Amino acid sequence: MLFLKIIRLPNLVMMALLQGVVQFGVLPYFSEARQLSSAEFVLLVLATVCIAAGGYILNDYCDVRTDLVNKPGRAIVGSTLSRKRTLHLYLITTGLGLFLGALLCLVAQKWVLFLLFVAIVAMLNFYSKSLKGVAVLGNLLVSWLVALTLITIALFAIPFAHLEPKVISQSDFARVIWYFIVFAMVLTFLREVVKDLEDIKGDYASGHKTLPIVFGIERTARFASVFGMACLFLIALFTFTAITNHILQGALIMGTVAPLGYVASQLWEARKPEQFGRLSTILKIVMLVGVLLIPFIAQYIAHAQG
Repeated sequence: MLFLKIIRLPNLVMMALLQGVVQFGVLPYFSEARQLSSAEFVLLVLATVCIAAGGYILNDYCDVRTDLVNKPGRAIVGSTLSRKRTLHLYLITTGLGLFLGALLCLVAQKWVLFLLFVAIVAMLNFYSKSLKGVAVLGNLLVSWLVALTLITIALFAIPFAHLEPKVISQSDFARVIWYFIVFAMVLTFLREVVKDLEDIKGDYASGHKTLPIVFGIERTARFASVFGMACLFLIALFTFTAITNHILQGALIMGTVAPLGYVASQLWEARKPEQFGRLSTILKIVMLVGVLLIPFIAQYIAHAQG
């Protein structure tokens, strides 16, 4: 049970679900990309999950003081689980993830993509040890790491011959993946800022320089509110320009745009950690709804272009 808590099982399930949605709900509709074989897909999901789990473990290992302040009585590392054992868990999960990534590259005959797995491990290390407490940059790196969940499966699905800029610019599959990458990055960035607002006490005790610490809670909350409205506008613009199906439009409005409007309005006046915690949960639900709508959006765009 402790292991499942420290690796953030719900987040890992979301990553696996996202890659599964692309494999089974996006790739079948586009001829310029191929579905991964069963072996390739299982190896990709397991490698991604293991490396991400290692990242979460390392994050808790480096964040003991912060967690003791933000999660009194609920912090795992340094209380229930020793730091030495935590480090061993990190090495095992990350090593297994890299091994599975290498095996995937061997099966897919795309050895150069192993560098991508190595780079992700390096970025997770850099984030946990240096960048987590840096305003904006830490949030941006987390957003980019989430986007890499999509980019990785896309790179294995697209033949290398189709990765030339001219070919990519004419690819409907690349355009659809780009939509989803932007959606994932902006919502992840917003949620990370809200989490910083929720965790300000522990971050301050650890000497971090997150946005709320540098600019204050009120200014950061209002920045997050404005950014949330920008996300809302971006998704609404996509909904009414790229989609004409009224049922799909309604699902996007009710499942993403309306909740984002609520979150943005609440952020303008929110000042307490429990308020930010509730809004962070709503944003996670919005991201889940967005993931579940991906196959319907992909199918619609593919048929519209066909």
